[in-house]
Amino acid sequence: MAAIPAKKAAMVRMVVEKSPDSVLERLRAALAGTSGRLAEVRQMVEAERERRRAMNFAFRPLMALPKHGDGGHFPTEVRDRLWAEINELQPGLVEMLDDRRLAEGAADKICGVAAGLLRDDPNAWSEVDALDLASDFDLVTRLRDLPDLLPELTGRPSDEAVTHFRLVLRDAQAMHEDGVMRVLRILSAHLAAHPAQTLRLVALSAPNAEQEAVIEGSELSALVEGLITRSEAAGEVYLSLDPASASEAEVKAADRKLHLAVEILAEVALTLQLRPGGAWATRQRTLRRRLTDRAVHDMKAALKAVEKALPLASARIARGMTRKAPDLGADPDSPAIAEAQRRLILFAGLKAAAAILGCAAEKARIGETLELRLADYVEEALDRLNDGEIEDRARAARLVERAADFLERLGDSTLATAARRRLAAAEQRAHQDPLGSIRVA
Repeated sequence: MAAIPAKKAAMVRMVVEKSPDSVLERLRAALAGTSGRLAEVRQMVEAERERRRAMNFAFRPLMALPKHGDGGHFPTEVRDRLWAEINELQPGLVEMLDDRRLAEGAADKICGVAAGLLRDDPNAWSEVDALDLASDFDLVTRLRDLPDLLPELTGRPSDEAVTHFRLVLRDAQAMHEDGVMRVLRILSAHLAAHPAQTLRLVALSAPNAEQEAVIEGSELSALVEGLITRSEAAGEVYLSLDPASASEAEVKAADRKLHLAVEILAEVALTLQLRPGGAWATRQRTLRRRLTDRAVHDMKAALKAVEKALPLASARIARGMTRKAPDLGADPDSPAIAEAQRRLILFAGLKAAAAILGCAAEKARIGETLELRLADYVEEALDRLNDGEIEDRARAARLVERAADFLERLGDSTLATAARRRLAAAEQRAHQDPLGSIRVA
């Protein structure tokens, strides 16, 4: 079979090169054992996987840097162009990466070549501050094993790990005036999922480095200030949210910001020794109080929203006597339903934050009230459906489904699943024997 035309091959190669790693792996699996033109595509995929493997090994300490930003970033286009030029200038170095004995040395030399390319013509790299990135490449030799040490350094570090970390910082400082901050910035990129853990590296950077008096007199103060400012900015996103009018996407985004703010609050309290009356401690205390007040408000608002979305109405039980029962004539698509769904996103998200903010007991109390309220609602609504008391069964069934959705959002998937199964069984019985679901006097 003829080969793929050159123009189409170039297009396919471009798609392969732009594909994320996860997509590349799926393509590889889908193309396994293929022949003909598909075999050519498979070879392109394998070649791209090998290119990324080699590039990731050589550039590994810097691969976690953000792809864009105001500073300290490593754009994908710069990375790919550097690799292509290094491959052209020093193909032997890239080939040495396949030899386990030589790979690490070759990788360090490759990073040296990359630094040289960036410095030779800084203006040719318009996407990035070339000289700044070159300085990062200078440090790669000393940083190469630190990503693997991060779990220990941010967990229960041994004396050996701490000593090694401090030696790396000392060497970095000797290489660049801002070497320590560069190392911490590069390592913090590897901690992007939990940025507050960078403070643990600050505390390990030198003896007594966890004390505010030591930090404020050093370059580390900028890093701590940055994280505290970041916690305040994240907290403001949550504090300014109005779940009554926000979209579900906005609520989820605010929930993520709350988690970030609380994570930094907890890490500052755990890791650093701040002066009780100092500016940092005061700012963190103020933020904690505001977040706690708002969290408690949101918990109570979630309960009220559910009560409004799934209202109760007076039902007669005997002569002159009534009780509250589910209003199965309510609108299952009302704005109140949507608001309750959004508020329950916040309520569920507060599970971890409440413990740090000191309102876990309130969260547990309201959560138990919500679950009991919804469980009782489902129980009675299903009983009435089974007894044939409901004229508009479709409306009532949708209300039960809404209650199950609320239970699921609260994190009680067991009750939610049970409610849906019982609803399905009730509807099946009514469909098979519509008269049998009517109570006989």
